[in-house]
Amino acid sequence: FILSFTAAELAAVRASLDPVVAQLMLAVQVTPFIDMNRQSTINGVGYLAVAGLIAEARVAEILSTE
Repeated sequence: FILSFTAAELAAVRASLDPVVAQLMLAVQVTPFIDMNRQSTINGVGYLAVAGLIAEARVAEILSTE
């Protein structure tokens, strides 16, 4: 999942002080498998776009990777 992000995107996400982003990153760290079809994953990646950390077009690209 993490490898779906560009280096710049990941740096922006990791530098974010947004508590929702921090919660998403914690979930990613402790979850052994990221289900791209799970609503919380879809919402989380979508939130990264809303927060301006990734481009809107990247949401579908990231969610379509396996």
